Amino acid sequence: MLKAELPHLWPHIEKFVGGKTEYSDRAIRQLLGSRPDAVITDLVNIGLLEALRGSSGRISYRIPFLYRSGLDLSQGRQQ
Repeated sequence: MLKAELPHLWPHIEKFVGGKTEYSDRAIRQLLGSRPDAVITDLVNIGLLEALRGSSGRISYRIPFLYRSGLDLSQGRQQ
């Protein structure tokens, strides 16, 4: 369904298939490749990612439960 509704973002969304449910800022930038800021913003805006700020001030990203099964994600954090 995401592929049909958001074909322009699908190449980026597809990178999460079979991955983890939470990503450090560094890990998500490595996953998304060069110039990830606009992609991260788009994925947050559509609700695929939730940005979290830890007590240390570091940002991490979590994929909501709604998408986890469809993307075949396993519980855990990608550092």
